[in-house]
Amino acid sequence: MVLINILKGDTTIMADPSTNYSPFITDNTNNPFDKEILNTIAIQYSESNDPGIARLLAAGLPAGGSLASSPSFDQTTVNFSGRSYRTDWRIRISCPALGYSGVQAPLAATNGVVFPYTPQVTVVHQANYSPQRFTHSNYPHYAYENSEVQAIQITGEFTAQNALEAKYVLACIYFFRAATKMFFGNSQNAGNPPPLVFLNGYGTQYFSNVPCAVTQFTQIMPQDVDYIDTNGTRIPSVSQMTILLQPMYSKKTIASSWDLESFASGELINKGFI
Repeated sequence: MVLINILKGDTTIMADPSTNYSPFITDNTNNPFDKEILNTIAIQYSESNDPGIARLLAAGLPAGGSLASSPSFDQTTVNFSGRSYRTDWRIRISCPALGYSGVQAPLAATNGVVFPYTPQVTVVHQANYSPQRFTHSNYPHYAYENSEVQAIQITGEFTAQNALEAKYVLACIYFFRAATKMFFGNSQNAGNPPPLVFLNGYGTQYFSNVPCAVTQFTQIMPQDVDYIDTNGTRIPSVSQMTILLQPMYSKKTIASSWDLESFASGELINKGFI
């Protein structure tokens, strides 16, 4: 522990530089806080004689879990955008064919659905072999049939703490609803199957524009959370979405672009092969 004097004569605050509670005051010349904040820390510490109060205030957290008066706390928003697509490794599912208009307009800024929190992703690569069971044999013979990438399951959490975030969650719901529907009726491309979506995430060498069909979309509306209003629609403050994505490649692309050596060396990742 280090005893540090912060502008209050006899009042000192105990701070441990090895902790992650940062920044702590080192001296009055290298101090990121203004004098008013330092005085507040010193007064509240001297009144309570509790070094925990100083730690909370130094970290920008209100004591006792009370609401902060600072607009930065009152208007906290999940950062869905603001990153370069080249450096953004978050899971993103895009589909330009859906247009990102109307209720889906919030998705235009992020070029599709971006999962604000790291989701759980399950990928299964499978090689299928057919057993040949010979009479009076202890071991069957296995003949190779084919290989496949099974449907990718993505389960992620979405939160809505204000109307802006609620609009984004609602846009995500409509995106996945629409991605499971075919072009029908008065659609310009009536008769076509549902549009393909493109999966990106974890950097350019893991998921890089993987073409997929949305085979299942599940969204849970919890009973034990608050609901946020956006244009007369209530969106849960915390909800979970699960999506099944089946990778799909055209016969032409496979025949003209795929070979095992190039795939094994990673040369085909920019063509969406996994």
